[in-house]
Amino acid sequence: MIKAIEDKIIVSEMKRSQTKAGIIIPSTAVDPQAYGKILSIGHEVKERGQLKIGDIIVYNKMGGQAIAMDNQMLCCVLYAEIYGILENENIFSELEEIKLSVIQETDVEAPSLIQKV
Repeated sequence: MIKAIEDKIIVSEMKRSQTKAGIIIPSTAVDPQAYGKILSIGHEVKERGQLKIGDIIVYNKMGGQAIAMDNQMLCCVLYAEIYGILENENIFSELEEIKLSVIQETDVEAPSLIQKV
């Protein structure tokens, strides 16, 4: 696991999987905002006392640094990039954590980009 420092927050990236009516949202659909579940907070954020581990936050979609770790998509977000904490229980049921596909090794040889003469 990774631990946040200073004014950083580590979140498990989340996406909408379906609407309240049960309509499945395809993975190719673009959500206008980014969601994440807080996994770790830096000491400067802790001192402010507004966020805690487990909160679901909305943050700047173009901000942060993506981190692939433990088959999960994580993001390191600056405190200033956070717009707010989700408190609507209905939205929680629409969100799921983004999991990474495991890449399996195969015996298939990759095509060579070098031309043989």
